[in-house]
Parts: sequence; C-alpha cells; structure tokens
Amino acid sequence: MITKTKIKISALLMAVLICSLAFVSTVNAKTTEIDDKMPSGLKEWIKDNQKTDEERLLMEKKTKEWMQEHTLSVTSTKTYRYKSGELIVEETYSGKEFEEKFKTDEITKEMKIKNPSKEFRSINSNGQSVLLNEGDEVTTTNTVMIVMTEQSSPFEWWNIGYEYPQYSWYQIDNGGTVLYEKADPINIAWENTYRSTVATRIINQGWTDTVIEWAEYVSDPNNGWIEGDGVATSTARLTGGFHVRLFVLSNGDIVGDAHEDSWPLPEHEVIGLENAEDLIAGFFDNDMSNWWVLYDQEELDNEVTSPFSNGEATCIWRVGSQS
Repeated sequence: MITKTKIKISALLMAVLICSLAFVSTVNAKTTEIDDKMPSGLKEWIKDNQKTDEERLLMEKKTKEWMQEHTLSVTSTKTYRYKSGELIVEETYSGKEFEEKFKTDEITKEMKIKNPSKEFRSINSNGQSVLLNEGDEVTTTNTVMIVMTEQSSPFEWWNIGYEYPQYSWYQIDNGGTVLYEKADPINIAWENTYRSTVATRIINQGWTDTVIEWAEYVSDPNNGWIEGDGVATSTARLTGGFHVRLFVLSNGDIVGDAHEDSWPLPEHEVIGLENAEDLIAGFFDNDMSNWWVLYDQEELDNEVTSPFSNGEATCIWRVGSQS
C-alpha cells in the first residue's frame, strides 16, 4: 500500500511538473512577443526605472520611517449641518499629540453640498440613520489615527527614487495653518499623454467628469501641492460606484487614486482599490496600437490592508507621439 501511494504521488508530481513547464513556455513566448512589439520609448523607460534590491529596501525603509514619524492619535469631531438648502460637513482634529506637533489647538476640514437629496442628508449617528431637515445638526466624536504633515514638509518621494507620489492628501486650511492629511493610495499612472486624453477615454465608458468629491492633492518637486480632478461612474455615487482623481505632475506624468466608493456621501468609504485599478486599466487594454498597459509595474510601498491594495501601481503608456 505504501509503495502504491508513492507511485501515485510521483506520477502526480511529474504531471504537475510537465504542466508547469508548458505554462512557463507559454508565458515566456507571450512575453517575448510583447517585447518585440513594445515601443522603444517604453523599453527605455522600463530600463531607466529599474532598481536594485538594495535600492528598493532603502526606499521602503525611508517611507515607513517618515510615515511613522507623522502618524498621530487625534480626536475627530464631525459636524453635519443642514442650513439654507446646503449640507455642511465639518471634521475637526484636536488632542495632545496634534497640539504638540503643530502648535495649534485644532484644525477643521469642510465640504459643502448644495441642494442635497435625502440620501445625502441621512447621517449615521451612533449606529442609527438620522435624516437632517432644515436647521438640524448632528455631531459625532471618535479617536482616530491619521498621517499628517505641514504644507512645507511633504514626503519627498522624488528624492528617494520613486517614479510617482504614493498618496493623495486632504488639504486643511484654517486661514494660516495649512496641513495635509494622507488620503488614498496612488495606484495607476499614465505616461506620454495628456489628462484630457485619459479622461476622455474613461468618460467614453459611461463615466462623468461632473463629480462631487473631497478636494485632494499630491506633492510635486516643482509645483508644490497639485489638486486632482476626478471622473466617476456617477456624479454622487448614491448607490456606490467607482472614482479616480487625476493629478498632472510637473513632468507631464498623470497619476490617479482609483477606488470603489460605498454609499452614500458624505459618509461613504473606500471599499475597493485593486478592482478599481484593474477596471480603469481595462479601458486602455487590448489596444496596443494606442496604449500599452503594464499591470502592477511600479512599486510604491503604499500597501493597504483593508480594502486590500498591493502597493504596486499599474502604468499605462501612450503609444506614439504624446496625445
């Protein structure tokens, strides 16, 4: 019985090995075919951006150290106010760690939505849905962990070796004190093209560039903080949907924070990252005469546990002259 079992296992291993060899051969052949067709500019770009293992480890180490140094435990006080047909959402950060680091008691970020529907005015308070009517106000308080930095002290990703910024950031301006809070991971990028070309391609899939969104920024070595401009599956994503802000860097590169939103605003949360990245990349795939898609090409060390993101941005290259 033992001998027979060994024979069966050996036969199984041999079959797996044969299949594996066949699979590797197929993958290698496909890769060779793609390499033959790959634009020369893209080949050079890949070559120029290659990093050694030692360089990669040092980049990751510096990123983790900076993020840890800028992580704070703060008190978050959210106020939802419906007044004169406008929903006002304010979130104030305060607490000992915040005051010690930034030498100010508190700071508040704000979003306003004119003529909000009932879905927008339904606020989750202590586990219950509260519908705000004219003059109503609801406040919630929680302790949260945030990553925050001053306007003059961004994480200088360009000096460490990264091709793109790792995160988008909320700007919080209280009339003098301007801070930036880490928001969503950058997970998709375009090379050799223009924002209008990218946006049009996405909008042609049924998306819109009329979007209700929090204003977010990325840091840039030449232009400071750059505000993004979003496209999404619908203006408000009342029942959820997909959304990406597009940021144009000073060197012409375009980066995005592709994600899936839950519903509804203003309480919606990011519930998907990898799926949104792949969905948008798919709009450019299978069109090698115009676009070349490299899935998970650029390591940015911006992994997210929930919802999961692997920290690797998909890069999309416009074939031919920039357009």
